[in-house]
Amino acid sequence: MGSLIKELQRDTLDENVSIETLLRKAYLIARKLKLKNFQKWVEQEQKGYDDKVPEYRKVKGVIVIRTIYGKETLRKDRVCSAKMEISSIFSLANSKEEFCKFSIGEYLEKKDIIIKDTNIQYYFEVSKSQLHKIISSVKDEILDWTLLLEENGIIGNDLDFSEEEKQIAETTIVINNYTNNFYGETSDIKVEQGS
Repeated sequence: MGSLIKELQRDTLDENVSIETLLRKAYLIARKLKLKNFQKWVEQEQKGYDDKVPEYRKVKGVIVIRTIYGKETLRKDRVCSAKMEISSIFSLANSKEEFCKFSIGEYLEKKDIIIKDTNIQYYFEVSKSQLHKIISSVKDEILDWTLLLEENGIIGNDLDFSEEEKQIAETTIVINNYTNNFYGETSDIKVEQGS
């Protein structure tokens, strides 16, 4: 099999390898090297975020209201945090729709904006390119991380790492704190996949 790190590097460059597969391999490596910060980041990408999100998960779009009379934009160029799992982002980014819609009803209710009318829909609308940007950013982070591991002498052999490689991973601050620069302030709108 060879080097697990180099295999993951090759996979990140291969457009045919799914984002879920890349994250599973990254999780395996992080677990074996006891890199809890990176492991947590992978889990959040797989399962979704509860609070702070990485900067690359902030998407630009518009708040829209749709009534029986048509569609109207309430707010333009709004930045919101896409907190859902990466598999949902991938599905939406590859859907046939021109734009992706996310439910924001909970946010609007908190702001007393919603009119309790079943003929009115509120949603956050983003271009699919915003979602492709998230997927690309996740791949870039995985590739950068594997390059950092390799630069520090951690390459793995088959599905294992030597004790020396594990020690380097545990004691190298830049490896242990790799994900600390990902996160920014969260927006006041929690973007979730809508129907």
